[in-house]
Amino acid sequence: MSNYFFTSDHHFYHTNIISHCNRPFSNVQEMNDEMIKRWNEKITKKDTVYNLGDFSWAHSNLVMKELLLKLNYKEFHLILGNHERKMKNKERELFTSISFFKEIKLYKQNIVMCHYPLNAWYKDHYGTWDLHGHSHGKNSNTLENQLDVGVDCHNFYPLDYEEIKEIIEKMK
Repeated sequence: MSNYFFTSDHHFYHTNIISHCNRPFSNVQEMNDEMIKRWNEKITKKDTVYNLGDFSWAHSNLVMKELLLKLNYKEFHLILGNHERKMKNKERELFTSISFFKEIKLYKQNIVMCHYPLNAWYKDHYGTWDLHGHSHGKNSNTLENQLDVGVDCHNFYPLDYEEIKEIIEKMK
């Protein structure tokens, strides 16, 4: 059985994100290297990844391919963020799937995913989780069963299903 991981807002190759989010890196290469290392510490080549947007600032096929070759995963589902708007079709073909919004069911748990936090979502009153990014941990209006999975909130690590379940249960 594959493990499922959720993450967002890596902003690979985005120099200004270091100062914008007060990231503890001297330069973009150090940031990229450390986030690749932390990704691969948790994710194996047998795992499924849902990245909830703003994955990379580099929108060239060659650079994107090189980056993806450094990362462990079996399937990579990209939910588009505001920085993927410039992505060309050649780069989009590198991912298992691409969408603006995604609904899945894992282990009887309904999950909705969007780059942006939602105010309401499918079966929100019945325990469906809303996973999002974009806020870089600054969304103070987090609703029940809603979680920012962005790397700035989780020490630059992706979260697996069980970690998310534990965090959401503690929030109740």
